[in-house]
Amino acid sequence: MSRKMRKKASYMWLLALQVFSAAAVTQPNIVMMVADDLGWADMPWHDALTIAPTLTSLANSGIILDRHYVQPICSPTRSALMTGKYPSRLGLNHDTINAGEPYGLMVNETIISNFMSEMGYSTHGVGKWHLGYCSWDLTPVKRGFDSFYGYYNGHETYYTKVTHNFFDFRFDTPAQNGSVNSEVVWSVNDTYSTVNYAAQAAKVVHEHDQSKPLFLYLPMQSVHNPNEVPDSYFQMYEGIVENVKRRTLLAMITAMDDAAEVVVSALKQANMWENTIFIFFSDNGGPLKGIGNGQVNYPLRGGKYSYWEGGIRSTSFIHSPLLPGNPGKGDWVPPPRISEERYNAQFTEDLREREKFETDIEYVMDSEWNDPDSIMLFDVVADPAETRELSKANPDVVKTMLERLEYYQSRTTPPRNCPRDPASDPAKFGGVWTPWLKSC
Repeated sequence: MSRKMRKKASYMWLLALQVFSAAAVTQPNIVMMVADDLGWADMPWHDALTIAPTLTSLANSGIILDRHYVQPICSPTRSALMTGKYPSRLGLNHDTINAGEPYGLMVNETIISNFMSEMGYSTHGVGKWHLGYCSWDLTPVKRGFDSFYGYYNGHETYYTKVTHNFFDFRFDTPAQNGSVNSEVVWSVNDTYSTVNYAAQAAKVVHEHDQSKPLFLYLPMQSVHNPNEVPDSYFQMYEGIVENVKRRTLLAMITAMDDAAEVVVSALKQANMWENTIFIFFSDNGGPLKGIGNGQVNYPLRGGKYSYWEGGIRSTSFIHSPLLPGNPGKGDWVPPPRISEERYNAQFTEDLREREKFETDIEYVMDSEWNDPDSIMLFDVVADPAETRELSKANPDVVKTMLERLEYYQSRTTPPRNCPRDPASDPAKFGGVWTPWLKSC
């Protein structure tokens, strides 16, 4: 996304928020629930076998976003969500940030929690971070969150909270001296993480000072591997789904749906629901074959790690009692504050920029994109399964898109990936993954 288009996308968030706010007595509360590795056909509005009454009701009475796009893997999506920038501009588009690697989302980036704080919101994160933790400065409460409850890494076990043989689960709050009060939450060991997150999110709601609006970022562990779920949920699919891997995955979704119900109920009990925007989406498509744990992206092609529709087209909806209609195109990140005059001028200019290049024909290319034989072009509106290759029939479209790709390529930042730092060894920190550098 070019600078102009990114600004325009951010302005579209502002327009949507202004519309919601006009219907609200005060600024609306915002709950952003992010599923992990959820497949396109894993939710009830795409697969009737899935039991998820709360999310289904919210989706069906809200707006299902059938063309909501993300990055094909986790850290890149989360960095884009946090900043409103493509991860290629951040050096974070080449793989995920793995345990003990000394880099992350750069501290000079203003992220969504900073924006929300500036707009008067209380900001809380519950769940998965996965944007780096080599230094405390990269962790959530040093990035604008009032509290964070969850884990720093990209995956872990649901019950024992272990990844790469060590524990990873904390409750962080800001300290008065500018550091982080970080409590390792050993008590959650042998309890199911989805239940932990639901309880903490409800606690945040019940303890919230309603003189301020609430921004609750809820990046769930579900349904990333490993396949783990309480037996009570697994038994709900007896006689319905035979495949054990698929049955377990759907049971994990049902558990996540119960977590959504806990959060919604808490908001209603606190008389906050009527002034709340609830956003739900997956960070990428479901992984397939050997790396998958039962996800289905049908009828979309491909899955996690790929730029096929199945990897980047995310199951998503937005719901709110304030909802007047479709909020339109754009990103989820609030914009910087600007004057009305500058806003109107920039918005008009950005619309023209978008009209030049917006098309319902989109592309998929491999890394050798300047080789004509490697280029593939698809009309993903008429052909979402990407079965009809159109590059030979549309050379002008290919030429235009390659020119734009060259432009975007010129604005990329070199990958910031680093190998694991031996100094990060959790054995040096009581068996817990812990920030280990003063800066990184």
